[in-house]
Amino acid sequence: MDFQTPEIITSLSKRERSMLLLSGGLLFFFIAYSFFWAPLVEESEQLFGKVEKDRQELFWMRGAVEQWQQQSRKTTGGGQAALPKGKSLLGVVDSTVKRFRLKEMLRRIEPDGKDGVKLSYESVSFDSLIKWLGMMERKYGVVVMRMSLSAQDRLGDVNARISLRAIKGQGK
Repeated sequence: MDFQTPEIITSLSKRERSMLLLSGGLLFFFIAYSFFWAPLVEESEQLFGKVEKDRQELFWMRGAVEQWQQQSRKTTGGGQAALPKGKSLLGVVDSTVKRFRLKEMLRRIEPDGKDGVKLSYESVSFDSLIKWLGMMERKYGVVVMRMSLSAQDRLGDVNARISLRAIKGQGK
């Protein structure tokens, strides 16, 4: 195959051909940089930033889990947290939800095995629910086995399904 230079290029002077070749090369590098290299570098930097942010969040979560486990061992390990003698978990839950003013939002409460209870709440205050659950763990040795929350239209309210279990036997 014989490559022939177009007539318009051959009619240009050597200096003009050099300028045309140089500007074509610069145009090629500009397009390659603008449409390929720069977007790759930018995406790479964003991904590295996201990875670093996720890594920091993971370290924070691991620390929070460790603190929670230590706190849980302190509150349930001393033998102080237990259900009152002669009281069932169902009875303790029923009496404490009244004290925390959560009874009105409680839609269903049912036993779950020998030492468990399942609860369903509608439009309950998230803060009050968490405070009640914390008190149940500290005072009675009751832990959350499973919890499902969904936000409601009213700020701070949630629908909740909770499965509780008494980890200590009868005590006090």
